[in-house]
Amino acid sequence: MLSVSELNAQAKVLLETSFSFVEVEGEISKFRIQSTSGHWYFTIKDASAAIDCAMFKFNAARINFIPAVGDKLIVSGKVSLYAPTGAYQIQVSNIHKSGEGELEAAFAALKDKLSKEGLFDVAHKKQLPKFAQSIAIITSAGSAAQADMLRTAQDRFALCKIDLYNALVQGEGAPASIISALRVADAKGYDAIVIARGGGSREDLWCFNDEALARAIYAVKTPVISAVGHEIDFSISDFVADHRSLTPTAAMIDLLPDICAIFQSLDGVSDAFDRLIKDKISSAQNVLSLAALQLKSKSVEPKISGSLA
Repeated sequence: MLSVSELNAQAKVLLETSFSFVEVEGEISKFRIQSTSGHWYFTIKDASAAIDCAMFKFNAARINFIPAVGDKLIVSGKVSLYAPTGAYQIQVSNIHKSGEGELEAAFAALKDKLSKEGLFDVAHKKQLPKFAQSIAIITSAGSAAQADMLRTAQDRFALCKIDLYNALVQGEGAPASIISALRVADAKGYDAIVIARGGGSREDLWCFNDEALARAIYAVKTPVISAVGHEIDFSISDFVADHRSLTPTAAMIDLLPDICAIFQSLDGVSDAFDRLIKDKISSAQNVLSLAALQLKSKSVEPKISGSLA
């Protein structure tokens, strides 16, 4: 005869050895983060069944989004049993949004195709201007990315003229919108063009993996900076652009000089010039003083005075 504890312990071992790794697709129906431990507890379901999931903090820390009710996910981990209550669950080691596998495959295929055509070659990269006088920013008007970029540009180098080209930066119509703005800006002779968008999910940023947009970036004459998402986000536009900035704000730092550093540099040059002039004057005065002494020693006056004495 088994006790309840013994039965649950044996069932736990059986589940963990039989289902040591599973991938399960389902929709989030409940989700919570335990306030003290930081562990994630949630339920995924399909049309006719549901299963509880536990994801411990050290695994959850590697995930770059917080799941929400209604999200369709693929969870991977092992099937286990919480012995104190006999609850059957998945101990989750990783999650990603359903469809990301197909997105990654499409991304890799396009990246490989364009790389083989030479669109990413360093030899084709245009140099960024040292002191940009005019910049075009292509992003969504009124966005946080726009506000951060303009504020940073004002702080660093307010002498630069910046024009905003409003464009869709998410959804099916975004690539065509960005391409249209890119071509208009390229025809106006800016020193640089920045294509920018703040962070988002893989799906939110997917428009920057568009082949037509990549070819349009490659074709323009103006240096292009791709500033899309966060540091961990990579898109096809990053590879084909002349420069990739980690964030929209970083694009302004990469592109514009720091006016305070320029002022300090000018002060340093001015001080060095002053020292040089003073050294030259001092050296000339020493030469004149030596020449005066030599001339005095050879003058007639001392000789006349000596003979009279």
